[in-house]
Amino acid sequence: MIMMKSNVAGLCMCCRLSEIGPRMTLQLIKIEEGVCSGEILYHEYVRKTAEELKAIKEMRQQKK
Repeated sequence: MIMMKSNVAGLCMCCRLSEIGPRMTLQLIKIEEGVCSGEILYHEYVRKTAEELKAIKEMRQQKK
């Protein structure tokens, strides 16, 4: 609470400040199936062609 003296003699005003929390803007960058091991469903900065996606899927199946 902040106490302030006003310009009028003898008057005292009160002001209560309260914090409403941080203001954040979030941006979606990556969606991945599973936790650090699945297929990448969406990526903001990396675009793959259909051929590249097919090759990656085949490599994953061979590893299994």
